[in-house]
Amino acid sequence: MGWSNGGDTINWAIGSSIFERTLSSVEFREADESENDDTESGEHESKENKTAFTPLDEHEAVVLTPFEVVTTRNTPTGSFLLSGGNIITMSGDTTEEMSKALNNADVLVTDNRISAIGPQGSLEVPSDTEVIDVAGKWITPGFIDTHAHWEFRTQDVLEPSNWSVAINLAYGVTSGLDVQTTHHDYFAYRDMQETGATIGQRAFMTGPGIFWAQ
Repeated sequence: MGWSNGGDTINWAIGSSIFERTLSSVEFREADESENDDTESGEHESKENKTAFTPLDEHEAVVLTPFEVVTTRNTPTGSFLLSGGNIITMSGDTTEEMSKALNNADVLVTDNRISAIGPQGSLEVPSDTEVIDVAGKWITPGFIDTHAHWEFRTQDVLEPSNWSVAINLAYGVTSGLDVQTTHHDYFAYRDMQETGATIGQRAFMTGPGIFWAQ
């Protein structure tokens, strides 16, 4: 919750929507002297019968302002060739077939997609292709972390150069799922990665967890 207009207005945010409500429109409950007393039947009254609740974002006194930010997705263009490496392709129907490597092979990447794989020197390569010598090195598909927890600075102070997602990418984790984040700001980091504002793997996230103790 935040305050504006000298404390006369309450404001809060859910996702990309800002909500505002004047403090004067809020009705505060008065102390109910009988709340802690037993009824004639010896049982407490049901709270469901005593309280009618309207969700905060649906109250007639609330002013909703949605925000939409549109920007270009960071999609690399051009071609590069990984030349002479040993490639684990994961192709085949059995573990033995998938574990076999293509030795001394080339991988051609065009416009952010693998366009061809074949023996070294066998591929038709565009003239402006950057050639990267990877002889003696091993190339594997990107790793996917299906249960990740990244370390982001939260509380409304974003950190564009974040070591957690960058080091994952450096070690070959190209995609990951954070199954329970600690703050909504994590979604902003996901968008920053998609637009090229920060370096990191593809980030898939849920929001903060919902636990019984809350």
